[in-house]
Amino acid sequence: RETELVNSWLFAKHRSALQWRRVRLGVVPNNDMGKLLQVTLRCADAIFVDEGVFHIVEAKLRPDAGAIGQLKIYQQEFKRTPEFQELWTRPLRLIFLCTKLDRPLAELAQREGVQYEVFTIEEIKKTALRKFPNL
Repeated sequence: RETELVNSWLFAKHRSALQWRRVRLGVVPNNDMGKLLQVTLRCADAIFVDEGVFHIVEAKLRPDAGAIGQLKIYQQEFKRTPEFQELWTRPLRLIFLCTKLDRPLAELAQREGVQYEVFTIEEIKKTALRKFPNL
């Protein structure tokens, strides 16, 4: 599952970073008003801070070009999210996390300013063993 991919990758690569998971981005007056207006909530899989730089992560088990568009929307909505208002001027990077390398998609990501990260199923399994050595 994508949640396991994100959690394992963050544990392996950014364990000490300040992290948020399943982060709602954008503005909704309140839940009832959001439902009434049929507002689409955007949820990034993770946001973390490393050396003063904010990173928004979207994860997919299989390569998916749609993730790049999602990240671009998250970037836009991050700068509208009231909870992050004090951070709007900080540097922001976009990361597409996937279990496989797809070269054409990685090239597209690079052109769009998105970092393409590969964290394989094998790495997820190894991370699980490090997190829970008694399994």
